[in-house]
Amino acid sequence: MNGAPPRRGAPAPDDRVSWAGVSLRHRTVVLTAVGAATVLAFGLRLSLVLRPGHLLGIVQYDDAVYVGAAIRIATGALPYRSFAFDQPPLVPLLLAPLGLLSHAIGSRQAMGAARLLVPLVAAANVGLLGWILRRRSALVVATACLILAAYPPDLLSSSTVYLEPFLNLFCLLGAALLFDGDDLTSSRRRLLWSGAAFGLAGAVKIWAIFPVLILGLLCLSQPRRLRPWAAGVILGFLVPCGPFLLLAPGTFLHQVVLDQMSRTDVVAVPLLARLVLITGVLIVPPVLMTQAQEVLGLAVAVGLALVLAAAFLILPRQSSPAPAQGWRARHRMSPLERYAIASCALIVAVFMLPADFFFHYAAFLGPFLALSLALAAARALPLLGRPAAAAVTLALFVAVMHAALVVRGSPPATDPGPGIARLIPAGACVVTDDPAYTLNANRFVARAPGCPLVVDPLAVTLALSGGRVANGGAARSAAAVGAWTGYLEHAQYLMLTPGSGRRIPWTAAMERYVRRHFVPVARAPLLILKRAPVAPTAATGIPLPPVVY
Repeated sequence: MNGAPPRRGAPAPDDRVSWAGVSLRHRTVVLTAVGAATVLAFGLRLSLVLRPGHLLGIVQYDDAVYVGAAIRIATGALPYRSFAFDQPPLVPLLLAPLGLLSHAIGSRQAMGAARLLVPLVAAANVGLLGWILRRRSALVVATACLILAAYPPDLLSSSTVYLEPFLNLFCLLGAALLFDGDDLTSSRRRLLWSGAAFGLAGAVKIWAIFPVLILGLLCLSQPRRLRPWAAGVILGFLVPCGPFLLLAPGTFLHQVVLDQMSRTDVVAVPLLARLVLITGVLIVPPVLMTQAQEVLGLAVAVGLALVLAAAFLILPRQSSPAPAQGWRARHRMSPLERYAIASCALIVAVFMLPADFFFHYAAFLGPFLALSLALAAARALPLLGRPAAAAVTLALFVAVMHAALVVRGSPPATDPGPGIARLIPAGACVVTDDPAYTLNANRFVARAPGCPLVVDPLAVTLALSGGRVANGGAARSAAAVGAWTGYLEHAQYLMLTPGSGRRIPWTAAMERYVRRHFVPVARAPLLILKRAPVAPTAATGIPLPPVVY
């Protein structure tokens, strides 16, 4: 195949040659490989979205928060001021047109439209990764694109609205603008736009600071590059975030940064369980993970680390200087290699720190891991020849088959929305610990006056309790308890999931209030309560979630 490594003695593809100087045949083969991987990535993710019940059903908590925030913004409510929101605002702003459209088609259909958008974003990420490596051989480009296309955390995080696909989009766009082959561009315009893309990534999720720090260190010795790039980063972040910083600076800082840093979760995820999710060998809830599965994740993680270390410490660069310039010069990593490897190491290290860890977090690592492995293959293929090409091809085939099994084994979603809509009239004030259900039933927007504009119940509790949600900490916060007591007093209906004890700071007084003023209308799949016109005298049978106080 054209992507195989060159014969010994034949000139290897040179990343220093401009794209315009690459042969038409090479460009055709590389673009074909990128296009095929992009189509594969889109197809795998779309098949997840179109599973029975998934497109319009209940999938996750987070997706409802982002679509719900977009709906609130479309009605003129502002995050950090009108409602609590613990992430930067760019994704809700991007989804705001769907939020506006939801008034005509319903929040349920708006969620479905948002889910159809995410596979397009993820497929664009694969295309951008291929563009960054376009001057390499077709097999190297295919390695990067197929690894990202088949990476299970990236695959599953693209099945609904998570931040990671959008975060990766802007980070990859910034890298595509910043790098000319393996080196940094000297174009001030591209440096400025690259910085702006990374700034927008920070407006999606603060995690963008990690690749920004790595690139800042790479540019530190070159002020003529650092200044326009850093200016772009600041500008890209302030354009979407600046208005909210001006209107609510203290709240923005606390909800987006400080409350997240001080957050204490109910259960800490073990480090080995995180490695299982990071490597993507298995997508298993940490509480169900066996010791054998954790050992498998550790083995795969160690194996990947050894492969990368061997490639970058032992093998010379594909376009390395002449042998006369010395071993160290020939093995020195290029700026692109340093960016990929350092970002991988930093992201994995940071993933080990917080108490909580969810499978979609690992999707942020996907582009950096794919880029690192592809650059390692670029070093190995010219020296090791056809055996290395065969090994890479086999590994890619296994990765794609594994991704297909992940898609096939994904459980179906539930769709209780129509049933909930029959129990709760349109426009009623509904207070819930999980907005996915009100969105699913087209009951997210209330016409009742004074109804609280809660988008993210957990963010409310985090913000008012200083991040203390573990061990009943929020229930000891007067601010958090006072706010939720007010919400209960305004509610016409309550929808409570079994997990409401994590998001609502239940106290004995709040529990007594609910029992005195509400009667149950449904008990499955979640508890739905209706405000009683006359306070019931004996409602002790209401099965409220476990209360911690």
